Amino acid sequence: MPVPARNAVVIPFPAPSRPVGNRLSVRDRIEALRWAETARAAGYTRVVLDTSAEQLAPELGDFLLAYRGDANWASWGVGCVEDEFMLWRPATGATVGRFSTLRAALDKILALS
Repeated sequence: MPVPARNAVVIPFPAPSRPVGNRLSVRDRIEALRWAETARAAGYTRVVLDTSAEQLAPELGDFLLAYRGDANWASWGVGCVEDEFMLWRPATGATVGRFSTLRAALDKILALS
């Protein structure tokens, strides 16, 4: 019995990418929560993830805030800006730098602590 010819086109899965340039992906959010667990040793007791209201200010991106102890004011902020992560000091508004990955921005917080 003849074997039927088989034709197949293999479609590769695209590499995972961040959603819109100013939004945290699920992977970014998991990374932030994992970092929060290890950052406890450096005195960071709370990490808050926030999403700007798209209908009110779509140009504002997602961000996270890292708090020390029982502080009312965040020690550090990391926001999504275009395709980078911007690290800033909320107390002064000073931008510390821009990083290509969330992990690099989070590692910089620990390096400066």
